[in-house]
Amino acid sequence: MSFFILGINHKTASVEVRERLAFPDTADALAVARKTCGVDEIFILATCNRTEIYCAYPRHSLIVEESLMRWLAEYSGVPLKTIATNAYRYYDILALSHFAEVAAGMDSMVFGEPQVMGQVKAAIVQASKNNAIGMLFNPFWQKGLEIAKQIRTHTAIGQYPASIASVAVKLAQYIFTDIAHKKILLVGAGEMIKLCAQYFYAHQTEQITIINRTAVHGQSIADRVNGRVRPLSALPDELPSVDIVMTATDSQLPIIGVGMIKKVLRHRPQPLFIIDLAIPRDVEGQVNELDNAYLYNIDDLATVIAQNEEKRNKEIHQAKVIIERGVKDFYFHSEDMDVKALIANYRQQSIAIRDREIAKYISKLGGDANAEKVLRDMAQSLTNKLIHAPTRQLRKSAPEDRPNLIKFARQWITDDRQ
Repeated sequence: MSFFILGINHKTASVEVRERLAFPDTADALAVARKTCGVDEIFILATCNRTEIYCAYPRHSLIVEESLMRWLAEYSGVPLKTIATNAYRYYDILALSHFAEVAAGMDSMVFGEPQVMGQVKAAIVQASKNNAIGMLFNPFWQKGLEIAKQIRTHTAIGQYPASIASVAVKLAQYIFTDIAHKKILLVGAGEMIKLCAQYFYAHQTEQITIINRTAVHGQSIADRVNGRVRPLSALPDELPSVDIVMTATDSQLPIIGVGMIKKVLRHRPQPLFIIDLAIPRDVEGQVNELDNAYLYNIDDLATVIAQNEEKRNKEIHQAKVIIERGVKDFYFHSEDMDVKALIANYRQQSIAIRDREIAKYISKLGGDANAEKVLRDMAQSLTNKLIHAPTRQLRKSAPEDRPNLIKFARQWITDDRQ
């Protein structure tokens, strides 16, 4: 069994590339990709900072990698060359190691952030509901989440939890020094906006306004922070009176354009600060070219994040040790199961050959029961002795030798059957 990951994230691709490879509907993508690429099981992890496609199939093959990249290019409209340049690829042991790092928050833009664990679980649930994963992937993701939990339990990576939302609010503090008397406009009603609202409320900002397409979702956030709710249609009317705009919707097209901001700036002397946390982006990039408008996107948070990361880097070594131990344990037991299955197949094959050969010679014994018993006993003893050494070698092989031995044994058993 082989596992493969094809992915892009904030380290390998710009926000412009990431937003084009975002998946608004993973259910549709799962069905198409599985059929097109010829994989047995698949799930997609899509967050604001990464898109990763996880595949499971019987044996390692570069054909799967090539077909998956071609499908992704056709599905997203992103040139194949762009994907190949920006994507990373992990197989088997490295795939499980990477998955554990992602789930633990070690590969996040904000090192150690806890939200990604929930996003990983949601991706697995979505794939399971669509019958895209099952028996092949279950041991993989279960072990990966187990390792991630150990990392967060036995290291200090999660000791000072942070998130994209908390870093965005910290950026606002850097800009204004004191945000206690500022008016905040939050666009959206997802988890990111919910966290932003809580952080701003903790800093006693003057006013928090939530704008969202669905009033009831916006109201649930506003109630917790003594905020107000406005419909999306009121966005142009609200912009002139606020100091900070933070947006994180799941819109596939920008909801704040250059024309809208130009009109807003005509009616206000003070600058307007906008932090766009969405992928795809909610605000047209040209807004940053306007005088008195300052636009930050999710990649601009890197400077603030770097300070956070320095405090946590010392935990990486300990986390890597946990990952290495967990991955070795997974593959040892996985290969142990392969060995047991191979030995069982080899024994069944040997017995079948033995019985065929006995049948050939029994007819020549003229019905002599004693001779027939001697023949059967000898054949059984000979068969047991012949299969003893190979099976003993497989059972007692060192972990580092097992992959090659298993590969050779599979070919050997298959060839003998023909």
